Amino acid sequence: MVVLALSVITIIGISGDIVAARLQNLRLQYLFVLLVMSALVISLGVYITSIRNGALKAVKESEEFLNTVLQSLQTGVLVIDAQTHTIVDANALALSLIGAPKETVVGKNCQNYICPAEPGTCPVTDGNQIFENAERTLITSKGEGIPVLESVNSIKFGGKLLLLETFIDIRERKKMEELTAQLIHDRELANNELKDFVYIISHDLKAPLRAIGSLSQWLYSDYQDKFDKEGKIQLDLLVNRVNRLQSLIDGILEYSRVGRIRDEKETLDPTVLIREIIDSLSPPSHISVIIDTPLPAVHYEKTRIRQVFSNLIGNAIRYMDKPQGEIHIGCIRDGDYWKFFVKDNGPGIDEKYYDRVFQIFQTLHARDEVESTGVGLTIVKKIVETYGGKVWIESEPGKGSTFYFTIPVQGTA
Repeated sequence: MVVLALSVITIIGISGDIVAARLQNLRLQYLFVLLVMSALVISLGVYITSIRNGALKAVKESEEFLNTVLQSLQTGVLVIDAQTHTIVDANALALSLIGAPKETVVGKNCQNYICPAEPGTCPVTDGNQIFENAERTLITSKGEGIPVLESVNSIKFGGKLLLLETFIDIRERKKMEELTAQLIHDRELANNELKDFVYIISHDLKAPLRAIGSLSQWLYSDYQDKFDKEGKIQLDLLVNRVNRLQSLIDGILEYSRVGRIRDEKETLDPTVLIREIIDSLSPPSHISVIIDTPLPAVHYEKTRIRQVFSNLIGNAIRYMDKPQGEIHIGCIRDGDYWKFFVKDNGPGIDEKYYDRVFQIFQTLHARDEVESTGVGLTIVKKIVETYGGKVWIESEPGKGSTFYFTIPVQGTA
């Protein structure tokens, strides 16, 4: 055919050499195009391979990253197929709690290990429940139950619906709860014993004391002229000791009632209450009680608030050593608390005795010098702390004392 073409070309007047040269040129151009296309195909293949390798590398790195995160979590994690309920992955902490290697756990039904139910049922997927911090039981490979706090969330990954179950071991918390329950039980027993003790004090001790007191008064009244001076002194001491013991028992009873017996709360005007207390205490004429600031209304138990002010004012009166005694009462707002104060110009208290004055049965003076049970300030402290406040003292020997106490502005209902 090429010869025929050359013959035709020769006939029409074109040289055969020229045609041969042109055909050779076309062959070269065709080969060049083939080479270019081959190079493009190869380059495209390399590019696609590179992309695929990069994608595979990225996927691998992503999987490694997710696995690192999964293994580093401080909670047990089980990844579960929502359709088959089989475990598809687990982290180290979960495997440690279960007590089995990963190859043993993966592929098993999740109910073999977590929140057991009837065969063929799942309390999560069947009930369409996604929950947080629910108490469940983890079953170990040895069949032991471990209390756990579990959360379940559904996720989609790779076109599959998965359940992500996370849980923490709460055995220590359960032990603490059991210990707390035991302590509460022991406290209730102790409270019952205290009630019995209070009953004994109020009945078995006060009755003979009243008899001794009556007998002492009878002796003092009917046979006073039969006693000499020393005998009269001893009889006076006997009467005073009986009265002191009765006051001490009353103080113990009052202390035991604080926090145990609750009265109805009511809105109180402390100014009115303090005036009633002053009238009942009847301070000597040389001692004046002054209310320095307006006192806010408070919503608390009247009996307890009366005890607080009565003991503080009574103490200031009892220990006053100045010819002109002054007792000042006031209140200021201190954040969410009312801060009351009872200030006197009495003997004052050395700083080293600050804690002692609030301890039960502790007094700073001999009881024959100043009659006191040593219970009053202890009652004040217990009442104030029961209300969520605090009580303290600031004083300087020879210049008087100031007792402060706080109670929340909003009394608890």
